[in-house]
Amino acid sequence: MTVTTTIDGLGLLKRALNYALGTAQRVTPEMLTWPTPCEGWNLELLLLHFSESLDALHEGVSEGCVRVTSAPESEPVTGAVSLFRGRACRLLRTCVEVCQEEQVVTVADRPMSSSILAATGALEVAVHGWDIAMACRTPQRIPDDLATTLLELAPAVVTDATRHSLFAPAVATRSTQPSDRLVTLLGRTPY
Repeated sequence: MTVTTTIDGLGLLKRALNYALGTAQRVTPEMLTWPTPCEGWNLELLLLHFSESLDALHEGVSEGCVRVTSAPESEPVTGAVSLFRGRACRLLRTCVEVCQEEQVVTVADRPMSSSILAATGALEVAVHGWDIAMACRTPQRIPDDLATTLLELAPAVVTDATRHSLFAPAVATRSTQPSDRLVTLLGRTPY
């Protein structure tokens, strides 16, 4: 899939957010120090990082641009889990209310369609949702239809030039499960 292909990025993002919110339902305060599939990260750090990513997606979807530097925090941090859930739900609401038409979004002075931004975000959201499930020790595959579509999108997003800043090197797998194939493509070892 190339970035010029028509995709329902908004639909992908909604599905990925619903999956990630579902995996986060299992998180308890005791789990925040547990390791994630990403080396050196615990669940709390992942949730905080995830919340920042959701902020950037919200900014792009609602304002038509994503700034390279973060805006100052306008609300107090109430805990990693609450922050993540609040940001994910806010983005879902915005997707439903604001994003009915295709628009141009500027990311670091580069224009792209809102569908491409949303689809790219869906890839990160789904994989981090998987990371949450794994960290909670309750593995839950990314739904087949979502994982299959994201597998088609991944080569346009994760290139040799971008992989090192986004994901670890691909991991070999014999699995034919779309979720397993997606997470191994993005440097994770399936259960």
